[in-house]
Amino acid sequence: MSTGKFSSEVVAALGKRAALRCSNPDCGALTSGPGVEPNATINIGEAAHIYGRMPDAARFDANLTLVERSDITNGIWLCRNCHKMVDADAARFPAELLFAWRQLHEREIIKTIGRKGDLLRQAVTDERLKAFDGEPYWVRQIALDKPKFWEYKLTAAILKTKLAPIHRQLIDLEQGLYVKKPVYIPLNDISNWLGMKFDQASKVARAIDGIVNRELTASWGPPGQPGDAAQILRVCSLLTMAAKNLLEWEEEVNFASFPSEFLPLQNLLNGVAGHPIKELMKIPSFLSAVFDQENPHGSHEMKLVFHMPEGFNQQFPVVLRACWDTYLQNHN
Repeated sequence: MSTGKFSSEVVAALGKRAALRCSNPDCGALTSGPGVEPNATINIGEAAHIYGRMPDAARFDANLTLVERSDITNGIWLCRNCHKMVDADAARFPAELLFAWRQLHEREIIKTIGRKGDLLRQAVTDERLKAFDGEPYWVRQIALDKPKFWEYKLTAAILKTKLAPIHRQLIDLEQGLYVKKPVYIPLNDISNWLGMKFDQASKVARAIDGIVNRELTASWGPPGQPGDAAQILRVCSLLTMAAKNLLEWEEEVNFASFPSEFLPLQNLLNGVAGHPIKELMKIPSFLSAVFDQENPHGSHEMKLVFHMPEGFNQQFPVVLRACWDTYLQNHN
C-alpha cells in the first residue's frame, strides 16, 4: 500500500531529469559531487513533493490520493536549502510555481545537452501540448511525464478538475444557496416547454453514451499502445459540456415560473438531470481507485446508470393531469 513517498526509481529519475541541478531558477546549484574519500560522493539534492505528502505538509491537497502524491508527476528536484525554503512558505511557493520551475528547468537542460533529436522531440511535444494551455499544471505535468498508466491518470485528473465545480454547483442548487432570475412559462407554452426539456435531456443522454462507451476508450488507444493526450482532453471536455448542459437543465427547471397550479409538476421535475451529474463523478473516482493499487492488473468494469427518479414515469402523467384539472377548476 502506498505511503505517498517517492520510490527510489522516481527519486533517481527526478535527479537525472534535472541533471542533478536544483530546479529553482534562482539557484541552479549542483547537488552531487565528490566526497572526501576517493570513492565517496556527496549529495545535497532531494526529490521534493510539490503537493505535500501528508495533511500537515506544505501544499497538501486532499483531492489527491497517496499514489498520486507519490507519482513522478508530483515531484521536483531541489537542493536541500531550496527544499526547506519552499516547504517553509507554501504561500510564497505555491504548487503552480513549482510545476513551472520544473518544466522550465527540464526544458533548459534539454537545450544545454543540445542533441538535435531531443530538441526536435521537445518542439513536437510543445506543439502537441498547446491544447493544454490554460489547464492546471498538475494535468499538464501528467501529459508531459506520461507515467505508467498515464492515459487513465490523465483522464481522472482532467475530470476531477472539470466536473468538481459543476457537481459543487449542483449541490449548492439543491440546497437553495443561489438564485437566478425566474423565467415565466405561460400556460399555453407548458406542453411545448416540457417537450423541449425532455428532448434536450434525451440528446444529452445519447451524447454521454457515445462519449463514454466509444470516444473515451478510443482516446486511451488499443491495448498495448499509447493513447493520445490531446484526444483525452477533447473527450473530457465533451463530457464536461454534457454535465454543464445537465446543470443548466436543472437550473431552468428550478427557476422556471409556472401558474401556481403546476407547482407539483415543477417539484417532480427537480432532480431529473442532477442524478446523471452525480453518476459522471464516479468516472474519476473509479479510475483513481483502480490505479491507486501498487500493481493494478486484471479486468475492471464500471457501470454508469442513468435513469429517471424512482416512480417518475408512473407519476408524471398523473401529476400533469392533476395540475391541469386543478387549473381548469380554479379558472372556470
